[in-house]
Amino acid sequence: MNEKQIKHPVKKFLIRKISAAVFEKADTKDGKPITRKSVSLQKSSKDSVSGKWQNQQIFLFPDEIPALITVAQKAYEHCAMNETEPSEE
Repeated sequence: MNEKQIKHPVKKFLIRKISAAVFEKADTKDGKPITRKSVSLQKSSKDSVSGKWQNQQIFLFPDEIPALITVAQKAYEHCAMNETEPSEE
């Protein structure tokens, strides 16, 4: 596939303004054909000045998603509990 061709996701999920798209890429491992997957996460927001929609995007491998879920859950719990302890980096 030419790098300039647009690859479409094989599956897309959307909740409010957050979306996840799953992409597949044919590859080989030990001489055997395999399918590698990656996930694109995107948040859409409207610029308060220009009124134009903007997208923020990151790509993850499937094995990175549990870490994302864990840190997002911890951040949510911190915010929901209104903790006043210093933040950890």
